[in-house]
Order: sequence, then structure tokens, then C-alpha cells
Amino acid sequence: MKLACRIGESGLSMAELVVAVSVIAMAIGPLIALLTSSNQMSNHSIQEEMSVHYCREITDQLLRLAPKIPFIVESARKITGNNKLSFADLINDSGFNKALANAENSSDCVAFQNLGLPTEFRILISKMDKVFKFRQIRAERLDSSSNRHFKDLNYWKIIVTVGWQPSENAPDKQTQTVIIIGESS
Repeated sequence: MKLACRIGESGLSMAELVVAVSVIAMAIGPLIALLTSSNQMSNHSIQEEMSVHYCREITDQLLRLAPKIPFIVESARKITGNNKLSFADLINDSGFNKALANAENSSDCVAFQNLGLPTEFRILISKMDKVFKFRQIRAERLDSSSNRHFKDLNYWKIIVTVGWQPSENAPDKQTQTVIIIGESS
């Protein structure tokens, strides 16, 4: 079977081309928008995963140091001369948290300290990505006096917070990880 074209009827008219191009453009626009939003959601997901990693990096080290807390506190008491010093005082120290915040440019070891006096015990923190704004650790005392099994230890709720801004127009976000550590009196 042979297809035959009549003279003067081959090809497309300009109106048909304009309609075809506009239909294609209407289909491609939403696809590009979908691709862009999907990429942005993927980036936010990666940043959230990284923030969890930064929190876990610190909490894992604190949990490994938990058996050494009496030695850490005793060392800090000798350095500072403060016999009432607790592990929470070292964690909540503004100099310690400032050192955490200033370690954005490279991996670093940050010493536990009290009133600017560092101890020999340190935690390793990694360099944070540029979207991350801060990293903070704080300790709150848990009341265990009503439980006879836990009276002999001081329990601390350690809260590690990492904050970041996913994109220029997006609101700031935070990830918190909480661990409980016991310190013998």
C-alpha cells in the first residue's frame, strides 16, 4: 500500500505548530516544577538525616564516657577547686557550649570545662555543613528521690540540639536527642 500526498497538502500549518508547541509547553512546566520541589524535599530530608547524625555523634560519646563521669567530675573539681561541681555543670558551661558552636569550620576536640578552665576529658565533634547554624548541649537534673532504687545516683537528662536553615526562605529547624545518664554522688 502506497501513501500518496496531494500537491499542496504536505506539511503542517503554522497554527498547528503553535498549538503543538503550546501543548508541549503546558505539559513540561508542571513537570519541571515537580522535579524542583522533589529535589528540594530530598535536600531537606538529607539535612534532617545529617542533623540526627550530628546529635548522635555527641550522645554516643557521652554514653561511652558515662562510666568515667566520676573521674571527669573529680578531675574538674581538682582543677577548679569547686567540690560541689557536677557533670551537669560541665555540660552546661557557657565556654564548653561556645567551643561547640565555634567548631563549625573543622573537626575538633572540645574539652569539658568549668568557668573557662578545661579538663583533660574531651569529645570529638565533626565539621558541620554550611546550612547548620548551631549545636548545643545542656543537662537538666532528674528528680529520683521518690524511687528507692535510684536514690544513690544523680540522674541527668542530657539534651543535644542541632539547628539549621534548610533554605533561604524556609524557617529554622531543630533536631534534639535526649539521653539519661546517672552520676554517682
